[in-house]
Amino acid sequence: MRREEGRALKRMTPEERTTSLEAFVRERTGRAAAVSGLRRLAGGSSRQVWSFDLALGEGAEAEAHALVFRLDPTGSGGESSLVGHREGLKGEFQLLEAVHRAGVPVPQPYWECADREILGGAFYVMRRVEGETIPRRIFRSADLGKARENLPDQLGRALARIHGVDVRRELLGWLPSPRQGFTAAEEQLRQIRAGFDLSPRPAPVLEMVYRWLERNLPPERDRTLVHGDFRVGNMVVGSEGLRAVLDWELSHVGDPHEDLAWMCTKTWRFGEVEHPVGGLGPREPFYQAYEAGSGRELDREALRYWEVLGSAKCAVVWIFQLRAYLSGMVPSVEQAAIGRRLAETEWDLLELLGWR
Repeated sequence: MRREEGRALKRMTPEERTTSLEAFVRERTGRAAAVSGLRRLAGGSSRQVWSFDLALGEGAEAEAHALVFRLDPTGSGGESSLVGHREGLKGEFQLLEAVHRAGVPVPQPYWECADREILGGAFYVMRRVEGETIPRRIFRSADLGKARENLPDQLGRALARIHGVDVRRELLGWLPSPRQGFTAAEEQLRQIRAGFDLSPRPAPVLEMVYRWLERNLPPERDRTLVHGDFRVGNMVVGSEGLRAVLDWELSHVGDPHEDLAWMCTKTWRFGEVEHPVGGLGPREPFYQAYEAGSGRELDREALRYWEVLGSAKCAVVWIFQLRAYLSGMVPSVEQAAIGRRLAETEWDLLELLGWR
């Protein structure tokens, strides 16, 4: 992953940020604007997310809007350390516009701005979608029982819409894609190899898994837009089910099987291991909803391959985080506990491949 470069986030008081945001909205809309309730939301490791309420217009005619803005904390608006392209927030906003036009349930995008003087960094504004995002609450809340029933079908159909976005027509050619002459699986396998090589300890299980992935590369039948992190925790859920798909920073062009398998990766079941689809239910209803929505027949063997590859990618993430602790860059107990997660993922891989 490449590091973001740019000036540090400009310091602003809440009052300064509110006043500046009002001026920005007035300039974009030509209407009176009053901002209230500005607050930073939890989460957002690569971007800051701020919530606010907007009264657009004057007096009794004013329209109430619930909004958020995503802010680049480097103040650069440049390359994203996660996406790996030079479009930064501008690209994220363009992608959000494209998937919104395609009927994907996402927050409606409004305005994008690269001027760091306004809010301290590049940003874009979108509608605030109310609902639950924390996985364990989604799994346990009595108010979300119907949602849990509906989600596998809704998620399959949402992915069908995502994969139906025409990347060329939407001018999304800047999205990362496999190198010339390589399949999507081969490209990711190359990255996994580099990650495994950074393991701070000998990792025979990971070496065995890598060799299995090398020997069992699936044929690539199609390439589509891929969300890249499609899982519970990256979506807003309400009483009726799926309300919005969030967090598009890892989007790229690749094999559509990747997104479906990532949702089923054991790490993203959050302890609900008997329910493969994100801790919610069995695989087949999810797959069938996708096939019905996309008209694309899924390859079940390819899905199994991508699920193994997904767990291998999780292992690489744990390796990076463990190294950050061992190097002293992130001296926290939470970071140290990542070593345990690496062992758990190795066990998951052994189980998935029938080696234990």
